[in-house]
Amino acid sequence: MPARPLLLSAVAPFVLLALLIPASPSLAGPTLGFIEDWPDSGNVGTWQGGIRYRNPGHDGFGGANDGYLVVSNLEPFQSNHCGTVSFGPEYHGDWIAAGVTRIELQLRDVNTNEALEIHLGIGNGITFWTSNQGFLPPENGWGAFGVNLSSVEFTKIMDFNDTTSFATTLHNVDRINIRHDLAPLVKTPDPILADFGVDHLVLTSAPLSVAPPPLAVSQPVEMRPPYPNPSRGPVMLPISSPESGPVRIEVVDLAGRRLFHGELPAGAAGERLFMWNGLDDRGRSLAPGRYRVRAVGKGGGVSRPIVRVR
Repeated sequence: MPARPLLLSAVAPFVLLALLIPASPSLAGPTLGFIEDWPDSGNVGTWQGGIRYRNPGHDGFGGANDGYLVVSNLEPFQSNHCGTVSFGPEYHGDWIAAGVTRIELQLRDVNTNEALEIHLGIGNGITFWTSNQGFLPPENGWGAFGVNLSSVEFTKIMDFNDTTSFATTLHNVDRINIRHDLAPLVKTPDPILADFGVDHLVLTSAPLSVAPPPLAVSQPVEMRPPYPNPSRGPVMLPISSPESGPVRIEVVDLAGRRLFHGELPAGAAGERLFMWNGLDDRGRSLAPGRYRVRAVGKGGGVSRPIVRVR
């Protein structure tokens, strides 16, 4: 385990490091219930890539004296891709045999509030997949996020064998990746100068009920897949809010530019529907193509891909 923050040159972009570095042999294998917490100051575990990683040893998910993994590319000489990858033995092996069907983790936007969309990636030497659901971390606290692997809401972004399925990849995982990206999801992630925190990553089989620590301001908004999708008319957004505050709704294009914004007003916590009429802020119908819809509350939120057709 590294004793100091890992700093690599930006000569090789992060994405190439994340996808092409040979995996080390498995020493332990995935275990249901495994938790990575980064508790020690300076310890970044097995996480690496072409940008900067550090563990400040304080202000983590567990409280003022708990550490966490900070991912940052704000230094001018570093890659403009923001993310990290682990080839660690704790993630290397047959996830299906181990019973792992869900990944949960805590995220926060560090320092300034950048337009981050965090995606989880899973792969092996020939295939790499990225979650369609994007995470929008809160700025001043930790937000709990999770991805169900059994729902197969992942996009294949690298494959030397087109017949490789997501289930096949889960039988032979050798890397896990956390990075900023926008749709469409491809091998090279979208550039951004940003920093974000990761803590309490769990390999599990069901959503966890975790009591929020002192630093968490609230739980993030969740959104199930929009429907109908693709659509030429209105789109229903099933949004679940853990608190009664308002929820900001945005539709953005592939460059992250906001085309529509609205608000689900404050109401009872739980699931509600927001109907987007398919129009932009000027009242014009959005052209056919791919977009993302975001739902964000006080504690952060999520993004989902949507497709407009004629």
